Amino acid sequence: GASVPLDILSPQDWIEEEVEEWLTSRGFADAAALFHKQVTVDGKILVRLEEHDLLGMGMCTVGRRLKLAKEIQNLGRIGGKAETLNVRPIGYPRQVLEMLTFRWANTSENKTALDLKDEITSANNNIAIISSLVFSIAWSFFFASAEECYCGGQTIIKNLAETEAWRDEMCFCKKGFDIRYGIPMSIFYCFSCMSSMMFLWSLLLAVFTNIAVYEMSDDAEVKEFIENVMSSSLLFPGIYLVFGTIFAVVPILVFAIFNHDFGLYSLLDRESEMVTKVLCYVSLVLISLMICFGLLNRVPGMIGKLYQAKFETMKDDIKRALMPVGRHPIQVVQEDEKKEPEIEHVPALWIHGRLVPLPPSVAAASVNDQAYLELPLSLQPRIHSEVPTYEFLQVDFEAIASKRD
Repeated sequence: GASVPLDILSPQDWIEEEVEEWLTSRGFADAAALFHKQVTVDGKILVRLEEHDLLGMGMCTVGRRLKLAKEIQNLGRIGGKAETLNVRPIGYPRQVLEMLTFRWANTSENKTALDLKDEITSANNNIAIISSLVFSIAWSFFFASAEECYCGGQTIIKNLAETEAWRDEMCFCKKGFDIRYGIPMSIFYCFSCMSSMMFLWSLLLAVFTNIAVYEMSDDAEVKEFIENVMSSSLLFPGIYLVFGTIFAVVPILVFAIFNHDFGLYSLLDRESEMVTKVLCYVSLVLISLMICFGLLNRVPGMIGKLYQAKFETMKDDIKRALMPVGRHPIQVVQEDEKKEPEIEHVPALWIHGRLVPLPPSVAAASVNDQAYLELPLSLQPRIHSEVPTYEFLQVDFEAIASKRD
């Protein structure tokens, strides 16, 4: 009878017979014989094999060895990235959400403990350096935002002055950053405080996390600590950095608008040279554009491209794994400029949540301009008896994800 179809999305779960079946279906029956003869190779071992391993097992032909190594590498990428199978290109609102939650920085998979350690420590080192620099700037905003008065050679706080008239006559008062309006100064002070605290905690958490990672004794502890124990907490240094940056934008804009000498609000209240007004207006517009372009366009756009790259790579890997032996990679064919591109679909079947390629004996029938698949009558009893439910689908990446969900 026919063999049980393979689930190419979980090659690490294959047993020895399924590995041999896959090798044979991909045109490497000689390799299957070598595997069976010399060593027991299941799915977990298969996805870890490299070109030099195949040479040691007796595959002497360079071309076939390299080709098989490439197929195994492609198969390992699919099986080792279970979460990436559910990744989709994301729209702008989701891009902004990913930026604020920093979840985009926790999407890598299929890495060794050493790779994970290097990724976490280098990322936290960069976050710590940036946070320390911007913390000093935010702290200078916060520390210098208070008002001080100098009276008779002594520095006193505003509420110690006997009267407003006496203070105005006898004292010289310095307002923080020369912002002489009550509410704007309060906003400047509060957001400077929040921003500096965010940067401080981003710095401290990044350093503490690195210390904790380096305290792990071996690779097993590192992997457990990063992937399970601290999985979500690893994002907090980045989250504090993002919100600290957003809070720091507010004092910058307040200063640009309400500064007594060159702020936009102050210039509107008094006569000033036209050149001064134009320069101040242009500066404020450029500052606002740069902030919006960076925080609202470039960073979310980069996150969107990250998810797009993961999606396209996984889609190509699955297409290559399902591509019949001897065929060229699936391409989009544009027959007519007025028609939408037509994609050649590889025959495949979902059986109990498993995506499997169909055997050559399966025929394709066209129904409503869509490619559907029907099994020969000789195979239908086996499917009905061994698998209660089944469904014929196009090999479409969206369908793959929706079924796995």
